[in-house]
Amino acid sequence: MAWEEVEHFTWEEVERIFLAVPRKSSSYLRDICILMLFYYCGLRVEELRNIKVSDFSPDLSELHVEKGKGDKSRLLPVHSFLRRVLKLYLKSRLSQSSAYLFPGRGDKPLDQSRIYHIVKKCGQRAGIKKRVSPHTFS
Repeated sequence: MAWEEVEHFTWEEVERIFLAVPRKSSSYLRDICILMLFYYCGLRVEELRNIKVSDFSPDLSELHVEKGKGDKSRLLPVHSFLRRVLKLYLKSRLSQSSAYLFPGRGDKPLDQSRIYHIVKKCGQRAGIKKRVSPHTFS
């Protein structure tokens, strides 16, 4: 099986995808945080799914990713703009008791298929013609 080369987004495409998140949606802050974490932190889907609120430093300036790429842990800086959006998102989910940043059903993280759907939907709304997936951000 041949390895398929991923065609990454340009900055203009990333900007269009960020702007394509439906602002009036109840999931706006969650969806924009997901997209920004892919872009600014270079996370993989499984890493993003498993982020817990406690993985961030108290001031949200750093994110500890456990068993990420190459099964290694790493500490990532969090862009200042992403920090502002994360603060708003965390404030909006105060009633959530889940440890996961993006909770799914029960005490599980958000489904991988739901994350792919969010990215693809925003790519379509942004008019991106190339293949759109979480991997296209990094």
